[in-house]
Amino acid sequence: MSWFWIDHRPRLLSRSRLLLVLVPVFLFYWLCCYRFAATQANSLDGQVFSLQGRVLSQTCLTYGWRAVVRQPDGFRLMLYCPEEPGVGSKVSGAVQARRPRTRRNPGGFDEAAWLAEQGIFLVVEPLAGQTLRCEAAPLLAPARLVSSLRSSLRTALDRLLPPPEAGLLAALLLGDGSGLDQTTRIDFSLAGLAHLTAVSGLHLSCLQQPLNRLLRRRGLAAERRYALLICSLLVFALITGWRVSLVRAVAMTVASLLGRLLLRRTQPLYSLGVAVFLLLLHNPFAVLGSSFWMTTSATAAVICCSGPISERLARFGRWLPRSLAQAFAVVLSAQLGSIWWSVRLSKSFFLPGVFFNVAGGFLAALILWLGLALLLPAWLLLLAGVNISCLSWPAWVLCQLLRLLKGLAAWLARLPWGRLYACHLNFFWTAALVVLFCWLLIGLGVLPAPPQRIWRQRHRCFAGLLLAGFLLAGGFWLLGTPVRVWFLDVGQGDALILQDRYGHAILVDSGRDGQGLAVVRPALDALGIRCLDLAMITHGHQDHIGGLDELIDYGRVRQVLLAEGLAAAVERSRQEPGALDGDSAGLPDLLLVAEKAGVPVQSVRPRDTIALGRHIRMNVLAPPDDAIVRREAQRDGNAWSLILLADCAGTRFLLTGDCSKAAEQRLIRTEAWPRAHVLKVAHHGSGQTTSAEMLRQTQPVLAIIPVGANAYGHPANAVLERLDQAGCAVCRTDRQGAVRVDCRDGIIKIKAYQPLDDWDGTSPGSR
Repeated sequence: MSWFWIDHRPRLLSRSRLLLVLVPVFLFYWLCCYRFAATQANSLDGQVFSLQGRVLSQTCLTYGWRAVVRQPDGFRLMLYCPEEPGVGSKVSGAVQARRPRTRRNPGGFDEAAWLAEQGIFLVVEPLAGQTLRCEAAPLLAPARLVSSLRSSLRTALDRLLPPPEAGLLAALLLGDGSGLDQTTRIDFSLAGLAHLTAVSGLHLSCLQQPLNRLLRRRGLAAERRYALLICSLLVFALITGWRVSLVRAVAMTVASLLGRLLLRRTQPLYSLGVAVFLLLLHNPFAVLGSSFWMTTSATAAVICCSGPISERLARFGRWLPRSLAQAFAVVLSAQLGSIWWSVRLSKSFFLPGVFFNVAGGFLAALILWLGLALLLPAWLLLLAGVNISCLSWPAWVLCQLLRLLKGLAAWLARLPWGRLYACHLNFFWTAALVVLFCWLLIGLGVLPAPPQRIWRQRHRCFAGLLLAGFLLAGGFWLLGTPVRVWFLDVGQGDALILQDRYGHAILVDSGRDGQGLAVVRPALDALGIRCLDLAMITHGHQDHIGGLDELIDYGRVRQVLLAEGLAAAVERSRQEPGALDGDSAGLPDLLLVAEKAGVPVQSVRPRDTIALGRHIRMNVLAPPDDAIVRREAQRDGNAWSLILLADCAGTRFLLTGDCSKAAEQRLIRTEAWPRAHVLKVAHHGSGQTTSAEMLRQTQPVLAIIPVGANAYGHPANAVLERLDQAGCAVCRTDRQGAVRVDCRDGIIKIKAYQPLDDWDGTSPGSR
């Protein structure tokens, strides 16, 4: 077997001079583009100015629209507006500018990084009470024609299939993910199949191969056939949008077809170089995003590694057909090439996804071929005003294939094993994985074997690195923080995680609907928490329990706990509708979800103690299950709010949930408020609670207010004044993002995702 590197080394060395020239030129070009964009963004940040520009693309959101606007000087910005602007239209009006938001939670979405890879460094919104003026583009404008064509194709898919399957096919076929629900997106991401919904080389090959065969059967000459293929690829790229992976795939395919037209042999590696050059020329900021590096490294790995791997796998021809060996070699090569960026992006690596990508890719190819065969006639029939019921049978087959692919992703996403979390790796374990990675490549025939003297030492090297990694991990474990408490930013809601160094974790509340998947789940992955030992429900309002059913669905919760009186009220509500207030109507359904998933639900009462590991103990202070609380809870569900005192490695946290004024006064009258180092301010800083007397009894040194945009005036100025008078430092999740409190022997150390206002980060827990 001839080694790839030996075959290509002379050519690669001969091109190195050109590379030495192109790299400085690109760096100069990139710095000029970046300086222009950064200067414009800095000058407009926080300003109100008159926007004038043309809409390049738009996306429909749950509330309003998001559009990329290019100003006459070439500066791009992101526009959020309540009404559809229209692709190609000119927009003008007064807008408020701001810088994109950075990451606010562990593992959370980074708006600034996402926009930076598109060359966007500024976000604008219309002023309150004002609307933007939109001048529609001419009917024959290219941007409007492409947008209309894309919309008509999407309409044909919606008529052909039910909404969930139509949304998935639109993502696979057109690169339009607007029809995918949040659960489907996360399923494909966790299963390692997210690349199937990003239009790339797989989609182009599924378009090119049947079209090439059709044109060949028609007897067209090679020159005309290749020219038509190039035109079809460019039209497909226009319809689906010039995404990074698609630009790379189109450029490589066009380079290969042009080589055939010119009777020149093209090398895939050189085609990749041309594609990268054109991609960076089109969007130099693509290097700031993971998409560019993932598609480039995966393609390079396929070019360099798939041949030797398939040849090595072909030796098992009796059990493994050659076509399947080639498919597995391509998938394995792509996974090996993009593993670093995949782990960096998702904070974990899913090992079974490497093997199931073959099945997923095969299913996706069948869906793409059948979808392309149905989309064109369905679109033409709709344009002619003809009923498309004649396509119902093949559409049913396509629907079943889509459901099968969706079911595969859902099953893989919920597997309780096979996931490696990035936060568990240290330097030596990473080095051991690199050695194992090279060992695998040598065994598969991708890399030439080193001299025998060095090769004999591979076992000792690997074992030594593993041992050093264990020793380093043990040292970090002994010297590490015993307990960390995370107050997550879930907007106007509550969610906090208590995690000790032994791997135990407790979740107290889970935010609003959708926050379980959007905020809490990524945080668990970033923190290396596979499953929560306990999920506590302080009370039944949606801003505290909305995300818990999502976590239960993905198997991330072992046990659910709530107040004894609230559990009894849920049981009574099945016969007495008025036993729960209206805002707690979703709690019975949540407990049914837990019951069906086999997650036990337990209740606690005042003076109960919850112990987890060596460093976390929680005492239940309230509420009692008595007639007074039951009467209050019928008017205000906050009366059932759990009040907890958590002792975390000597640091006391007072977790008040949405404690009501009556509950606070009862504890004040009985002098039952304990002293605490950290206070979780009740009810997002409502003025009805957190009284001066309560602060006198608790004497906190730090108060954390979980709050988001709201119309209730939270946090109330009176509460902020009382906290200031009590000498208590304040952190707010709407300003600081997620707040982490490290606990060790009564000493607390504070870290936040956004700058702290008046806090030096450490404080002695002397009270």
